[in-house]
Amino acid sequence: MSQKTAFSILKDFGLTSKEAEVYLFLAKYEVLTGGEIAKHTKIARSLVYRILKSLQSKSLVETTLESPIRFIALPLEKTIDLIIRTKQEEVIQVQKAKKNLLEDWKVINQSKLELKHEKFVVIENNKKIFSKIQQMIKETKNVISGIVTLSTLARIEQNGILETLPNNVHSKFQLVTNLDLQNLKIIKRLLQNINSKIDLKAKLDFSKLDAFPRFFLRDDEDILFFIRSETDVSTQKDEVCIYTNYKSLVQTFKGIFQDYWKSSTEIEKGISNIEKDSKLAHNSLKEKKVAQLQPKSIEEKNQLISLENEDTSRELSKTNVGNINLLTEEERDILDCASVIGEEFSIDLLEQVSGFTRIRLLKKLNNIERKHNFVQYKANSYEFSNSNIRNILYENLPANLRREYHSLIAKKLEETHQDNLDKISKELAQHYYFSRNAQKGIPTLLKEAEKVWTPKITENQVDEAIKFYSQIIDLADNNQEWEKQKINAFEKLGDIHSIMMQHQEANNFYKKAIDSTDNAALADKINRKIQKTKTIEKHGMKLSYFVYGEGEQIIFYMGNAILSMPQIHFFSQKFKVVLMDLPETLTQRTSNNEYSLESYLEIMNTIIEDLKKDDIFLVSASLGGVLSIHYIVRHPEKIKKLVLIATPSKPAYVDQPERKKQLDDFWAQAFQSPSWGWKKYREMVWKAAPYSGIKRKTERKTSIYDQIRDKTIDPKMMLIYYKILLEADVRQIVDKIRIPTLIIEGEKELHIIPLSHLKFLNKKISGSKLKIVENAELITYTETEKVNKIFEEFFASSTSKN
Repeated sequence: MSQKTAFSILKDFGLTSKEAEVYLFLAKYEVLTGGEIAKHTKIARSLVYRILKSLQSKSLVETTLESPIRFIALPLEKTIDLIIRTKQEEVIQVQKAKKNLLEDWKVINQSKLELKHEKFVVIENNKKIFSKIQQMIKETKNVISGIVTLSTLARIEQNGILETLPNNVHSKFQLVTNLDLQNLKIIKRLLQNINSKIDLKAKLDFSKLDAFPRFFLRDDEDILFFIRSETDVSTQKDEVCIYTNYKSLVQTFKGIFQDYWKSSTEIEKGISNIEKDSKLAHNSLKEKKVAQLQPKSIEEKNQLISLENEDTSRELSKTNVGNINLLTEEERDILDCASVIGEEFSIDLLEQVSGFTRIRLLKKLNNIERKHNFVQYKANSYEFSNSNIRNILYENLPANLRREYHSLIAKKLEETHQDNLDKISKELAQHYYFSRNAQKGIPTLLKEAEKVWTPKITENQVDEAIKFYSQIIDLADNNQEWEKQKINAFEKLGDIHSIMMQHQEANNFYKKAIDSTDNAALADKINRKIQKTKTIEKHGMKLSYFVYGEGEQIIFYMGNAILSMPQIHFFSQKFKVVLMDLPETLTQRTSNNEYSLESYLEIMNTIIEDLKKDDIFLVSASLGGVLSIHYIVRHPEKIKKLVLIATPSKPAYVDQPERKKQLDDFWAQAFQSPSWGWKKYREMVWKAAPYSGIKRKTERKTSIYDQIRDKTIDPKMMLIYYKILLEADVRQIVDKIRIPTLIIEGEKELHIIPLSHLKFLNKKISGSKLKIVENAELITYTETEKVNKIFEEFFASSTSKN
């Protein structure tokens, strides 16, 4: 038998052309995946899966119990036997019934009564449903009434059904639909296309679309009502309707329609009312926002904006779901594929993956852009006009199809960029991950994570690094082959969260890394990074400080913890490291005294006394350096070596009386509204550096350090911290320091703490060393390895006191 004959027989059996083509191909090659069938038949992959599902329902295709799923066709001989047997049975049944059928027909033909039988018919498939609606419209004698959601109405209009109106000039066409602010554009477009003979009203107070009834009623004779919810339809399921002429049911739905009709508004009036209400609401919100710009309500303003953004996102999502339902099947297939590629997708790649020819693809994308505005054209590529659209499309794809798409996209990208895979490494990493390809995914994800996790990392890169390392852990699962990479990913996530000042989360990741390894040395290394909290009590008040690692020698870090973590993790491998995080320490008290330099010194002394050691290496930055000088002058026997990082020697603006007065006036206003005050303080010192008076011409750039600090430290505490710092003066006491001292700062920070301050300290502290790290700023954070080496050499040098 030729393939052409077999194709014809299968079509006679009731298969579509595509179903027959896929069946014959599968029968020829026995066992294949959906992706393999799509590749060889050049049929879009999403369409192949729908065809296979249809063939399964006809018992012509079976599946295997493996992953990915493979498909097996019923042998052609059995299929033909099944067709022949079915046709033979039909002939026998017709022959047996022939005599009875003819006799019954004679009786029916002679009868003068017009019998009306009540019937219920289930109609599946959108085309059949729309065809039935069209038939009801054509047969209308008096009135056809309907209640439909706007998305359903748009699909009906798109299929040209509203062009077929009742022939009877006296007949009416009444429709009720839902209307709100989010779908105004859709209804306005529809009004341009539908016949003016349609009497359209809108229900303005209906929010739950799933409870919105959808049906068509013709001449009190019959009814077609939809039984599938809008949510189900939005996930690509076909509509299902019931058609009936059952009198009681028809009357019931007629009553529902009349209630809706009476409580609805003429469409033009409804549009006008919504636009008017929207304008009033916008003006009201604008007035509220203006009022909230005052310093006293910054926090409330941020909270309101956050809530508004959430509400807007939810409304956009609901609107987009309805709009996506207006797409044709082929348009949906194209955008489904594009959603897996990403927010932006090249035409070349989409052509290779979707199975559509380039010309057809461009026509479809042009239509989608023009008619729905879901995508926007860029040079040889498109991008989704709204991330919500892409997310909805992507999330509604079946998991197995989504995975197959990712796998195919990765393969095509490899083929296209085989000479320069580094260029698309980040893109490949995500497709490997979502296709669950651990062999390629884990090495690529690790490579990308190491690229972004650098000392000069941005906030977006932090999120990327967390994502990459988390994906490595997920892909590795319990596979021993990837145990080393999994442990490393846990440790890196701990490092990231410690830098972000999320120490509990950091500890959890470190513990997971330890639990995942049998290597005692590695477990000890990671354990030394875990932050331990030590709590002491004084004058009935509790005070906490943090400890890392263990050892006889203690390194005491005093400053901003955000900038100290790289050194703490490094030195905790050899020493016991104690951290006094200055901004955080201000939230603790050992007395009821006001916050001041003295209250800081009291806390510092309490912690050092609790350590019970007299040979501490003290590393301090900024205000920490000022405190260290005061402390050592009072307790010289406690500290063995001192490191001063970016430490000023005299108060801010001391040589600029006018600016000093401005600063003094500013503090009183700032503490009334700390959020506003902290923001203004940073703007003020950026325009004129407190110690140098240097005026900057460029705008201030916010670093990851600033972003972390703003998220983790109370603005009031930061204001207190800087007020104490800017008023501090060590000029009269610094020459009393008699221990080995290293004074260090980055070259790019000399506009903040001028070189003159450092040279003054270097001159006054006998035997001290001054080190300027070239072309650097925030040196403990951005020049970690270099600074660690400098500190290590200083600690290892002769420790005799001067």
